[in-house]
Amino acid sequence: MNSSLNFTGHLFNQPVPPPAGHVGPCPKMATWPETAQANAPLVIHSGHELLTFTQGDAYALLRGYIAGQGKTDWQSQQCLLEQLLARFISRQDLQLAAMEGSFTLLLATANPARLMIFRNVVGNTFTYYRPSPNGIQFSNQLAELGSTNPVLNQQALPSYFIYRFSPGRETLFQGIKRLLPGEQLLYESGELRVETCQTYANLASGNPITRVPDAIECVESAMTDISRDQVNRYPSASGLLSGGVDSSYIQAHWNLAWQNNGKTNPPRSAAFWLNETRRLTDQEYTLSAVELFETEHLSVEIEELTADTIRQTLRTTGEMPNHVQSFYFPALARRMKEWGSTAGLCGEGADGLFGTDDLCQMIKAGSMAQWLPARFLRQSAARLAELIGKPYRAEAIRLSGHLDDLDAWVHPINQNAAFTDWATVVSCFGQEAAQQALVNRQELLQQQQVPDDRLHLQHILTVGFLGEAVNTAAYWTSLFNLAGLEMTCPFLDSRMLTATLQIPTDIKFPPSGAKVILKHALARHVPTEFVQRTKRGFGQPIIKWMSPGGPLRPAVEAISPYDFLPDGLLARLKLQPNWFLYNLLVFDLWYKEFFESP
Repeated sequence: MNSSLNFTGHLFNQPVPPPAGHVGPCPKMATWPETAQANAPLVIHSGHELLTFTQGDAYALLRGYIAGQGKTDWQSQQCLLEQLLARFISRQDLQLAAMEGSFTLLLATANPARLMIFRNVVGNTFTYYRPSPNGIQFSNQLAELGSTNPVLNQQALPSYFIYRFSPGRETLFQGIKRLLPGEQLLYESGELRVETCQTYANLASGNPITRVPDAIECVESAMTDISRDQVNRYPSASGLLSGGVDSSYIQAHWNLAWQNNGKTNPPRSAAFWLNETRRLTDQEYTLSAVELFETEHLSVEIEELTADTIRQTLRTTGEMPNHVQSFYFPALARRMKEWGSTAGLCGEGADGLFGTDDLCQMIKAGSMAQWLPARFLRQSAARLAELIGKPYRAEAIRLSGHLDDLDAWVHPINQNAAFTDWATVVSCFGQEAAQQALVNRQELLQQQQVPDDRLHLQHILTVGFLGEAVNTAAYWTSLFNLAGLEMTCPFLDSRMLTATLQIPTDIKFPPSGAKVILKHALARHVPTEFVQRTKRGFGQPIIKWMSPGGPLRPAVEAISPYDFLPDGLLARLKLQPNWFLYNLLVFDLWYKEFFESP
């Protein structure tokens, strides 16, 4: 545990007595760096590189950083942690909703036995907990809790097969919960309370920005502050530079903060690339950005995906990834650590904040709804668009009739989030269970008090931001933590969310294209032709890998015929591999690892 950046612990309801027949001093039960109390009800283990503070039988731990006017260096954060622990001991208000940055905070005392864990609204680290008859267990790695007497959470399966992960509080292990962004866990005297302390409403209280130049300046100011704080907190970090707009914007600001911090050596960047013919241009794309930013670069070649790679990642995290490239991060983290880098700067979160092509389609659908308010007009117009060879226009027209149907599978929110087809999920779990998965996801929006508008663009924003983006960032962070590295995501800093929530959707998401504000901001730092480069995604030939002769095919052939699979479905999927089969493959490897391994 000491070589990784992880924590795990157990708070007992009562002091633990010595074992029967024990002779000698009482066993030391309260455990944390450099401190141990005899016969105490609190046990916490943490990696030695985590920021911690102890005072007698009280303990504090901080993952990430709490923003504070540039005071994010190790010593300043240590002082802040000391102050927060003192307030916790004296039961003062911690004012959690006012704290900015990206962090998870843990405070605990052994006498009386009391525990508080808070994950801020964009905290990009997981925290799990499981109440037990003896107290409560907690960890930032699901595998730590799930490896003991695991029970499958059947109710979470539909969500997993729709979204490729289980959004919300439920995990695939029954009884083990996920602390959501903005939530506080408080355990005392055998009672557990989990409540929302920080919401989007806390961050969206500023005055709306009505001009594009002001919106650009707002984003620039936020990223300047974030980069300054992160240079102080992670001075040996490397930008995870893909060459796209998101990572390039981070690298541009990191370079400036690096120089302003008095650094004279070149800033660093790192990236993985897949040695697969159709993907080689991705590496060229990245290297052109490396040349522009003049970084010292680490290029890590990734081999094709195998079942052993998937199995090892699932074994160490216990959590389902919602991106195939998640399995590449352990190799990248190991190479970065050997290289001397201690953290990676990741661009996850920008899609939800600044828009995607799906959002442009939503805007077009909203215009269609105004021009074609009647259903029969939309149906006729959609048929006409198809007849004249404009299928995308027809799709936008059809979507325009469902903008307010948040419970409908055809709603853009649900279409945008899905990784498999509705019919297959329904055939496995039934219509009611699949529909409930959609409802559960919408409840995240209500809990977070998400701003709304007629086209639900904020819903699209926050479903991706709350669900996929934060989940992905937390998963990748977990993989880095296991290798002894930190990962930080500048777009998942509450100050960036505050900045973007002040920008109205008609400015932030114009019909002309995605990430317009972000591209304008990047153009202040790089040549225009660099900003206007065509997007190149890092895709993987997963269908090819699962097909006969592919590296994943033996694992596909070994998938068990689970009870939820209708007769004949598995055989058909093997003949025609798709993304549902990939989800099933990952589930099969995960299930056998935790439920069938000796």
